[in-house]
Amino acid sequence: MRITTNGIEVECRVEGRGRTVVLVHGLGSTLNTWEGVARSLSSSYQVVRFDLRGSGRSDVPEGPYSIETWVDDVDGVLDELEVETAHFVGHSLGSIISTKYAIEHPDRVASLSLAAAGPGMPEEKVEETKEIVDAIEADGMEAHADTEVEESLSTHTRETRPELAGLYRDLILQNDPDGYVASMRGLMNANLRGELEDVPVPTLLLAAENDVVTPPVASFIMADRIPDAQVTVLQRAGHMAHLEAPEELSRSVHDFIANL
Repeated sequence: MRITTNGIEVECRVEGRGRTVVLVHGLGSTLNTWEGVARSLSSSYQVVRFDLRGSGRSDVPEGPYSIETWVDDVDGVLDELEVETAHFVGHSLGSIISTKYAIEHPDRVASLSLAAAGPGMPEEKVEETKEIVDAIEADGMEAHADTEVEESLSTHTRETRPELAGLYRDLILQNDPDGYVASMRGLMNANLRGELEDVPVPTLLLAAENDVVTPPVASFIMADRIPDAQVTVLQRAGHMAHLEAPEELSRSVHDFIANL
């Protein structure tokens, strides 16, 4: 379905019944990367997933984007769906958006489950990311697709499930270059380091054992700063753990929510 929020239209999907779980994807992804997770969780919950502005089938307005703009988009989606309170599950950029949303709208968030989470892009990666932006602006998504697959999927996944690696590469290539660059610039400017102590809800940090983009240590550092947080490490998965190990991630999220 299409939902109008914050001056744009976003692609949205709602499945299942029960308490609401909102799935927020990361940079260069779409709601489709949550397919396995949504299938598992929708047997117990109402699952809401949508394409962020600049991604998938949602509008691609002129950038750059910001965490604050994405937060407003999320709020509009919940308003349109008449969802008062939800459990949020974010991945990477989606974890930052979900965390900021909880800080800004504590009455609408029951819990956070954050996969591949960090409080913002490490300073040492900013220059590298600027080079990626330049390459994409010059040559399109083809300039970044192979690197993205190599960094985001674990060696185990790439070697044992080449079909999944191929599908993920196709997903990256389908990105609108302008939307991807605008999103990447929004991620470069995101910084929640000074706000982690303000996270108001129980938080599960889902680290992936073989994540080279956001290593597990980032989750443990965040857990030390967030008042009510715990860490689970997903074995053998890489940065795209929700795509590589959806059953394990879903089970962790379900157990976390059920015990609140």
